[in-house]
Amino acid sequence: MRNSTKYISIMLGLVLCLSLIPAQTVSAAEKYNVKGEHQPYFHGFSAQQLKDWSPTTDDTAKYFRSTVRLQPRNQPDVATQAQPTLQNNAQLLTLSGDYGDPGYGFEAGIPDFTRTVAAFSRNVFQFWQYVDYYASWNGTPIAGSDYEAIRANKNVTYGVVNYPNPAYTDAAHRNGVKSLGSWFWPRDETFSEWVEQTADGRFPVADKMIELAQYMNFDGYFINQEATISAQDAQQLQKMLVYLKHRAPQLYVQFYDSLTKEGRLHYVNGFDESNSYWVQAENGEAADSLFMNYAWNKQRLANGNQHAKTNGLDPLQVMYAGTENQKYGFNPPYDPREVFANKTEPLASWALFGSDFVYSRLPANNLKRGNQTLINQREREYWSGPRQDPTKTGRLTDENSSPYPDQGVPNDANNAAHWDGVADVVAEKTVIQQQSFVSHFNTGHGTAFFANGEKVSENEWSNIGIQDILPSWQWWSTGKVSVAYDYSTAWDGGSSLRLQNKGGKTEVNVYKTDKIIKATDVLQVAAQTTGELATNITLYFKDALKQPVNLPLKSTSKWQEQTIDLSPYQGRELGKISVTANTKTTGTINLGKLALIAPTSMATEPAFSVAKWYQPTGEAFVKANMNEALAYYDVYDDSNNFIGRINTADSYLEKIPSTAQKLVVYPVSKQGERLKEMAISL
Repeated sequence: MRNSTKYISIMLGLVLCLSLIPAQTVSAAEKYNVKGEHQPYFHGFSAQQLKDWSPTTDDTAKYFRSTVRLQPRNQPDVATQAQPTLQNNAQLLTLSGDYGDPGYGFEAGIPDFTRTVAAFSRNVFQFWQYVDYYASWNGTPIAGSDYEAIRANKNVTYGVVNYPNPAYTDAAHRNGVKSLGSWFWPRDETFSEWVEQTADGRFPVADKMIELAQYMNFDGYFINQEATISAQDAQQLQKMLVYLKHRAPQLYVQFYDSLTKEGRLHYVNGFDESNSYWVQAENGEAADSLFMNYAWNKQRLANGNQHAKTNGLDPLQVMYAGTENQKYGFNPPYDPREVFANKTEPLASWALFGSDFVYSRLPANNLKRGNQTLINQREREYWSGPRQDPTKTGRLTDENSSPYPDQGVPNDANNAAHWDGVADVVAEKTVIQQQSFVSHFNTGHGTAFFANGEKVSENEWSNIGIQDILPSWQWWSTGKVSVAYDYSTAWDGGSSLRLQNKGGKTEVNVYKTDKIIKATDVLQVAAQTTGELATNITLYFKDALKQPVNLPLKSTSKWQEQTIDLSPYQGRELGKISVTANTKTTGTINLGKLALIAPTSMATEPAFSVAKWYQPTGEAFVKANMNEALAYYDVYDDSNNFIGRINTADSYLEKIPSTAQKLVVYPVSKQGERLKEMAISL
């Protein structure tokens, strides 16, 4: 994307918030190279590689499939929103890195082209509730690339097309977000090879793009075509996109505002006849939408809005106003308030570029464990606003804030006071409906791993593929209470939710829902408390939002699971869940589980096997039967050491002791129930 060079700015105005992360015991440098010797890494494609690709000949493909179905989202319900006046149909796309920063030029990056990472200090996204489309943009090295060359970012050939990190697709789908692959040009290839058409009218590259998306279980492509090509190639590119959409209309395609129909590199910074060509072709639909380059203004937005309507297009479906955060951080020169003139009638939808800057552009070492506190704060400031509260969004200052003349140089980029927050204009969304809902407040990484309140591994890890559906707001609270993810203790996974009450009555809103309670439904909560704290899980039913129901929790200094019968509320529709508390002095509660359970039966029996075992390095490739009733498998060795959690049919495991003779595997249902253990020989 344009204006994507790396920068370093002075840190201003950032105050550390409460986030409980154990002290670092190893240096960041020791955590740099964390790929196992036999661990597969995903890759991009040259034109010929893509034309030749097949999941039967690509030995790594099966390890990078997402197995999580895209979940449907609820209809908007303004009564349970953080901002009830926010009512619009604008959508949001974010172009973002995944675990690590790939590096730029000859600067070394973090080559985390893997589903899991044996380190905690990685970018693990926590705000899916505001996003409709997640996409990467800058590509991955082609198949066969040397890992050490990738690590040094030297002599590496990047592919034009790549699929998204499947662990990120898992998390996106779990939250109702579509995950997109990437097309990036220029590369060191002949462009005409990509738009080659056969005598019978087929486009081999498009056919393979469709096959790749269907096999890998992602939802479309972001087309970043950012170099001049011939007029003939440009014409063929549009024809190929029409062909792709005709053959696979379910795949979503967004095109970057960078190319004229004659093939010339050009940024419109709006939506007109020159770039709407990439959406509305004479012979059909090419792309679904256009990512408008960043230098739009009120007039260009209004003109684009009218151009869309004149051509029978919905502006909120086809126009995405781009905002450049990678370079400009919290203070881009073009003001998003011009897109969202009010809370109900935006001129376009919104596209964010480089929203991972909170991690990748941290003006400090983002591999240092202690700096994750600051990264988490920056992410909250970006999505929830500078006050870190989605009910109190809006910038804290207009001085030197957008709009200002774009000189290509960041202006106070790390000062969140300039930023309104995504939640200022985009309402939170949820997928919590009729199926069982289980959250352990597991963010998808940890400094250790916990099961049933006990620490079962001291190893750091990142795996966003097993991230739970996280709270709908960070943080919507009243009273004197601090809220944070606590990585020092958990009921299950790597984190719990810590609420520290500083006296008096407090409330923390945790989940927006749209669930009709059945007679067999129960609420399960795992918690531990300190101090004299009276705590409730508070249910807000839509038929009486002003008369919430308080379900008292037991006070317990150690982790304890409680089950509460919900049959008295049968037939009522639950709209929101919060935690309320009261104490005269101070008190703390750690929530490790919050679940709405609807009993179901197991359609297919669990199954697990070891496909290959590398005893000297402690690595293994395993196969598991995944079905609609199973959430994942927890894997231990025969000395009860936790090895890992997998949620895919074909998986990689590491850190298995060479003395182990078998694995002990526990299938876990989507109701959170640990099923009968399985002993698997190595």
